[in-house]
Amino acid sequence: MGERHHRFGLACLLAMVGGLPASVVSGTASADPAPTLTNALGMNFRLIPGGSFQMGCDPVTASTETCHSSEQPTHRVTLAPFYLAETEVTQRQWTAVMGRNPAHFQDPDRPVEQVSWEDAQAFVQALNQRPELGGG
Repeated sequence: MGERHHRFGLACLLAMVGGLPASVVSGTASADPAPTLTNALGMNFRLIPGGSFQMGCDPVTASTETCHSSEQPTHRVTLAPFYLAETEVTQRQWTAVMGRNPAHFQDPDRPVEQVSWEDAQAFVQALNQRPELGGG
């Protein structure tokens, strides 16, 4: 696996780790969620407000050089508020959840690397199964 694959997996992991809807964390959709939270592993999360935006590329207003066919058609995307991790997942945090450290550059305070998309999915699933770590 190439370095690009590992970076992609880690980026997706970071996005997914913070992808917990604010209503799940606060316990109710009507309560105002906290702007930040920290789980038992010291992972800090920030509340990202929900909203809507147009996603994609409109070939009428963009030139063919900047508008790839995979970006069409434009469509409206709406996101609920969610928490996003402030930093990468450290090797210490990964090991606490997964029981092993796959990193090549071993240091508990460094970001975990050498993880695939599947590894990231397993981490998120394991984290979400541990309420004491903020999962739910």
